[in-house]
Amino acid sequence: MSRVLPDGIRVRITERVPRVVVRTASGRFRWVDDDAVLLGEMLPTDQIPAFFLRGLNEEDPEGARTENRERVEKFMELQQAWDAAGLSERVSEVNLIDILDIRAQLAGDDSHIEIRLGSQDQGKRLKDGLEVLDARKQSPLGSLISYIDLNQGNKRALIGLTSGAHATGATQISNQSIESSSETTADRQTVVVASRANAAAIRNADTRTARDRTARASATENRSDKAKKPDRQR
Repeated sequence: MSRVLPDGIRVRITERVPRVVVRTASGRFRWVDDDAVLLGEMLPTDQIPAFFLRGLNEEDPEGARTENRERVEKFMELQQAWDAAGLSERVSEVNLIDILDIRAQLAGDDSHIEIRLGSQDQGKRLKDGLEVLDARKQSPLGSLISYIDLNQGNKRALIGLTSGAHATGATQISNQSIESSSETTADRQTVVVASRANAAAIRNADTRTARDRTARASATENRSDKAKKPDRQR
């Protein structure tokens, strides 16, 4: 706004341009611009983006404007890189609550799986995480995968497994080999204990059966001896 002499006022309006769709804490989908200013809700007629941003600071939008702007900037960077690599369609949303611990929630049949990308190399780490997932999905534990953590570096991934709705353990994958982590899941412990108990029960049953057979054999021999004695006396 500026004054135009002698008695006029000039007003210039720059319309904010929606750039990114944010999923708010209440579950609503709203557009934000480059400055992380919340605009209108996403409409059914809008072009739906491949994935959404989660983690915008809504409690203090003015005070958190700088960090929210950084989140939007990082989201657009990831969107551009993943679009170019053909990975965007496999992502549902990106969690940017912590800019140093970026997490991608997958889409479709893998919507329950999170890939933890850390603070750098998110493009390569997402690609590596998806390759690990695709290689393990057909394994007996494939349906239990909850997350893949690539924070340990490019050559190491941790696969978290679920029991019900909770993550219970992790399997470490390093240099294309699989090693069990130091954590043992409660389910595995239960299975091991149950297996040992079953094995012990089988051994006990076999022992009892052997004893019974021996006792029956001895009784048969005794009866035979008693039956033969009168013949010998005659």
